[in-house]
Amino acid sequence: MGFRFRKSFKIAPGIKFNLNKNSHSFTFGGKGIHYTVNSDGKRTKSFGIPGSGLYYTETKNGKTKEKKGKTMSKASNKSGGGCLSVIALLIMLSIALVVYSFLWIPAIPALIYCVVSKKFRPYRIRNTVICSIVFATSLIIFIWLGSPSELNSISAEWGKEEFNIGDVTEVKITPSPSDAKIESLELSENNIADLEYKDGKAVITFTGSGNASLFFTANGEIKSSSKTITVIDPEEEARIKAEEEERIRLEQEAQAAEQARIEQEQAAAAEQERIAQEQAAAQAAQEQAAQQSQDDPIVYITNTGAKYHSAGCRTLKSKIEKHLSEVRGVYEPCGICHPPQ
Repeated sequence: MGFRFRKSFKIAPGIKFNLNKNSHSFTFGGKGIHYTVNSDGKRTKSFGIPGSGLYYTETKNGKTKEKKGKTMSKASNKSGGGCLSVIALLIMLSIALVVYSFLWIPAIPALIYCVVSKKFRPYRIRNTVICSIVFATSLIIFIWLGSPSELNSISAEWGKEEFNIGDVTEVKITPSPSDAKIESLELSENNIADLEYKDGKAVITFTGSGNASLFFTANGEIKSSSKTITVIDPEEEARIKAEEEERIRLEQEAQAAEQARIEQEQAAAAEQERIAQEQAAAQAAQEQAAQQSQDDPIVYITNTGAKYHSAGCRTLKSKIEKHLSEVRGVYEPCGICHPPQ
């Protein structure tokens, strides 16, 4: 009884590397469908329904077929170098390398093995050429497909222009071309916002109030257009609003007091003017009366007499006040008191 060694390594979804004592192989596929190529050039196809016991197996270079649990065997000559199998294996490796870049780790030793193995010695030159072509082709395809486009420009969508202190918003960063990769992203120097760039998302946290013209710099040199952002402190805004309302209230009170003072002054001036007018009217009346007294003085008559007298006449028994113009020509002046004539 000899020593038997077999170990399988899963190197990618649907791809396994099998290692045993005498050879190694690669298996492609999943449950129910398998395709295996080993280092001897042996290729095995297997199709079946899991859990049913029904399967079909076909092996080339050995021609062993199994169908529905029964085995049929046919002998065949072993291929000298297994060149076609190696080519198929390398082509599939090339395709896998494009999709799964980490497969370069087992692929490079496998390519070297195909070139230096004693089993392939008669075909060493041919295998070297084929391996070199496949290696170079897969490497070129990997570099061409795996490398992202060069970043030309970026655009930033803020959504709005005014925020409050403490707000957190995500700014949409769009690269051009669209498949270009943004390795790093920085926010322009400012006192109002901080940037956290993670998993392709630009998250902005607003930390201070004020205005700033903000822009992004991608990969150290590609800048976006600037955007003027305003950050408001709600508490500061409430304080300023209260101060403004208080200022307006005090101004209104001062205006009302000034208006009342003006009205009082106007009323006092009107009263003074009224008094002055009354005094002027009284003075005018007095002056008019005095003037009238001079022009048409007061004299007195009696009930029975035919003469008019001055106020201090000793013969005046009764006093009836008259103006001189009223008695002139009707009464005679008194010869004792000599009234105005």
